[in-house]
Amino acid sequence: METKVDHWKKRHFVFFFLLFFIFIIAGIFVGFTGPEVYKTKELHFKRDITLSNFSESVTIVKLNRLNQFLFVNIHFQNNGPKEESMVSNFTLDLYGINNFNNSYKHWEKISSTNHIRKINCLPNSNCTEHTLVYEPYLHYKNYHLEFNVNLNEEHPSLEDLYIEFNFINKSMTYFELFMRYTFLIITIISISYFLKKIKKIAYSNLNIEQKWICWLLLLLIFFNNPIYPTIILSHSRLVSFLNGIFTATFLITISGFWLCNLDGIRLQAHERTFSKFYLPKCIPLAILWFLFFIIYIWSQIHPMDDPQYEAAHDIPGFFVIEIIIICLYGIYFLWSIFVTIRSFKKIGNSPQQKKRFCLFFSLAFLVLIFTILTIYGRFITKIKNTSGEFMATYTIYNVYLLFYTYSILPASTVQKEIKIQNNGAFYEHDTDSLLSHNSIDESDLENNIEMKDQITDRSNN
Repeated sequence: METKVDHWKKRHFVFFFLLFFIFIIAGIFVGFTGPEVYKTKELHFKRDITLSNFSESVTIVKLNRLNQFLFVNIHFQNNGPKEESMVSNFTLDLYGINNFNNSYKHWEKISSTNHIRKINCLPNSNCTEHTLVYEPYLHYKNYHLEFNVNLNEEHPSLEDLYIEFNFINKSMTYFELFMRYTFLIITIISISYFLKKIKKIAYSNLNIEQKWICWLLLLLIFFNNPIYPTIILSHSRLVSFLNGIFTATFLITISGFWLCNLDGIRLQAHERTFSKFYLPKCIPLAILWFLFFIIYIWSQIHPMDDPQYEAAHDIPGFFVIEIIIICLYGIYFLWSIFVTIRSFKKIGNSPQQKKRFCLFFSLAFLVLIFTILTIYGRFITKIKNTSGEFMATYTIYNVYLLFYTYSILPASTVQKEIKIQNNGAFYEHDTDSLLSHNSIDESDLENNIEMKDQITDRSNN
């Protein structure tokens, strides 16, 4: 089926890409000029170098659910000229209360944890930073920490200890909610418009891009996450579970879309069978989906029970999982390059297919690089760095799919053919109806003539 891009000339492509980059840059600019993501506070303590352990207590007050989470890091400063390395024992007791009370007897104990961490220190530099507390949902307005770090040895060069508190700025929460629902509304309008344009076309007559884009726009709605406010307000594991499914499914599906489209654009519909075409691609992508989902669940939900939990240290075989993910994406890249070269050779004599292929490949290549960076940042790390990163992530996926959806809408010639066919069917139906009425009238007339002849014969007799 012909699409809009099949009839584009050079000026249309230039205008298309110009608008595409303008919207991407505008979204990133809005992000970087947006509110500050974190409210951060750093405390500095001096350790008694004659002791091998360090104990301290800290209280954080006046938080609420719009601050989203509490993230506390701890690290030592190596003041010596030598490299230091040790295995340390971190012990933490975490308390919470809504109505602040200096008497900690009435505070509710949230957890008591004990973890072994490896500390590496370069000469005259900061040591390895570790998570002291990661509270993904703020159940209380006030928190009190009591922690102990046992260095096992004296280490006189590790004299300075720094504790950094991070929580989301309330203005950033409002900004994120506003932008998510803005993208969500635009996506719903776009999918409604797309379905309106193709509703009179049989699904079997749609090309491979149009079939995929129907599902991708639906998944984009879930990626923008209409239930995101409940993540902040409900503190439900189910909501976090669903959020992990939405994100992983969208990112893996869009990766599958690129691979299938690059390979399938050269094939006819009957050649793209499930067993030979889709199944070999589904297997590695399904493994990736499973690994991303497991990492997300363990890194985002498990800290509800253990505030000192760190995915990189506490998931058995975490680095093995990272290597598997890198290897699978390496295979994905090589496979993509192979099918791209093969498809480009096959469609070289078709100007229309070449236009579609070049547009698809150009956009997919740009977004694919960003997708890999997003997957690593979103599933391996716990927090977003800037509002610009948040806006870049959501802008590039939304703008990409909305612009690409417009380019593969049925061409105006297809719309005219459908209209002519519908009008022809109407006139044909109307003519058949008229003929049927005429035939009924003729039979009634014959019956009337026969009855009249019978009456005449009776009168003569």
